[in-house]
Amino acid sequence: MYIVVDAMKRANSTDPAKVLAKVSGTDYKGVTGETTFDAKGDLQHGVISLYDYKDGKKTLLDLVKM
Repeated sequence: MYIVVDAMKRANSTDPAKVLAKVSGTDYKGVTGETTFDAKGDLQHGVISLYDYKDGKKTLLDLVKM
């Protein structure tokens, strides 16, 4: 989500084509690791967080690198 909001701010627009142009080449370092996008805006290195929800509690199960 932060990546899209940042791209909207840098594009000064919510137009999908303009936002995608700003996502392209983005490198984002978050709490789960680094997320990068190539020149076309395709995800290069990402992490998926897997959680278990039981009795109202969220427990991290694993971080899966893509």
